[in-house]
Amino acid sequence: MAHLRTFFTFLLDKAVLSINPIPRSYLKLFFKQSDFSTGRKWHLFSKDEISALREELLKEYKGATIANSVSRLALIVDTYLGLRPEELQVLKFEQLVKYEGSYTFKIDDSWSEKEKSLMVL
Repeated sequence: MAHLRTFFTFLLDKAVLSINPIPRSYLKLFFKQSDFSTGRKWHLFSKDEISALREELLKEYKGATIANSVSRLALIVDTYLGLRPEELQVLKFEQLVKYEGSYTFKIDDSWSEKEKSLMVL
């Protein structure tokens, strides 16, 4: 639409057209304001929903091929850790340690936007 408006404006300057058929605020005329917003809705899982999700993921994981098992394993781990996808992607098995009788991930580096590099903690 922006290109068409520019094209028709060029034709106006050449006196080919008397009015631009594309209005100035064309998006507001063609779409409702609610169409501009994604309207993202959040849902917090209850403990029962998380348990049911884990059970289903474990069933799928046990029957999955090696190629498909990685994503399911990531989802299972995420139900316990609650990480964002980009945080989950950088976990390494060598970071998995036993601490006070439980397994956890030891993360000793983090990305610094300011430095644009990993910072060792």
